[in-house]
Amino acid sequence: MDLSSWGLRNADRADLIRLMLQAEDALDAKRIDECFELGFFATKFWLMWCSMFGLFPDLETMQTIRSTRYSGYDSIARPLVRWLEEQGVRFETGVQVTDLQFASSNGTKAVRRISCLRDGRPSEIEVGESDLVIVTIGSMSSVPAVKTETVGGSWALWKRLAEKDRAFVVRGPSAGMSNRRNGSRSQ
Repeated sequence: MDLSSWGLRNADRADLIRLMLQAEDALDAKRIDECFELGFFATKFWLMWCSMFGLFPDLETMQTIRSTRYSGYDSIARPLVRWLEEQGVRFETGVQVTDLQFASSNGTKAVRRISCLRDGRPSEIEVGESDLVIVTIGSMSSVPAVKTETVGGSWALWKRLAEKDRAFVVRGPSAGMSNRRNGSRSQ
């Protein structure tokens, strides 16, 4: 992998190594700007690192997104799930969405049926007019290894949707992930 475009200087690389080798308790009260020189924060590496870990600090004030006291699951996901269940939302586990069927009306597109595997068996979920369907590709760590030619799980769903509807075609620098797999590349 060519990392020259990331903009890291040798001093930045040394600072990264020093950071990785420090004990966690030695970093406890340090701010990120105390670990790197100012030039580091102008690199593409810093932009990638921020977006991967949700850090997006304002470099003038060094304010970041505040962390939760407990894990993200216990502080955010669990209370949100409890609240949504109290509002009548139904969660199903052991279900893998394999396709979505859409209907268009007055220029609006809506999911009308969800094809899925429920405990490994094909199943369909009908979607009502007033139902809300939120679809994500899952976790950023669900991406297959770079050298793998197979795409599974949520990426397979996204690829299937992109084959049916250009609104789901990935554009820009990350386009290779879903479109190189089928031998094509979106423009």
